[in-house]
Amino acid sequence: MTKPFSERAGEIFDKAGDYEDKTGRAPTAKDLARLTGRSLEEVHFILHRMVDHGVLVMIPSAYDERYAVDDEEKLETLPTPEQEPSFGQARAERDEAISRQVDKISERFKDGYVDEDKQKTFADVAARLAGKGEKKANPLDGEIPAPAPTAKPGRDELFDKLSRELAGKGEKKINPLDALTKKKS
Repeated sequence: MTKPFSERAGEIFDKAGDYEDKTGRAPTAKDLARLTGRSLEEVHFILHRMVDHGVLVMIPSAYDERYAVDDEEKLETLPTPEQEPSFGQARAERDEAISRQVDKISERFKDGYVDEDKQKTFADVAARLAGKGEKKANPLDGEIPAPAPTAKPGRDELFDKLSRELAGKGEKKINPLDALTKKKS
């Protein structure tokens, strides 16, 4: 005969606390399955119920989730799977909560609710786009120096320089290959 859900959850809770005390770190589901002799699927099922109820906290890690003790008192109020709502009931509760939230939002807009901070921000942006608002300096402009003007030779100057070089009247440059061949001979 299988143990009741509350006993199985209590056993896993005790083993998690013992493991944490001995090793200094929270156990994984595999650790708890090994310690309790239960299947990994059953341990996952119980662990997730305990996390949802706030008894344990799930800590994501690089390879596997770890489960640390969060609130021991909530273990005694942990509902059994039979006490949990059915899928249809859970869906109806969720739909009802969404409906209440939508009604609350529509009430705010029906009453003419205005967020003054947002309205001020929108007006400021609109004024700046229209060129009427306060101009703020770009903080990046102060940190980047303006490029120094460079003197670029004009087209005529380049043409004159090239013409002088071709005519042999310009500055004569030594060809590095000529220097290498002269040394060999």
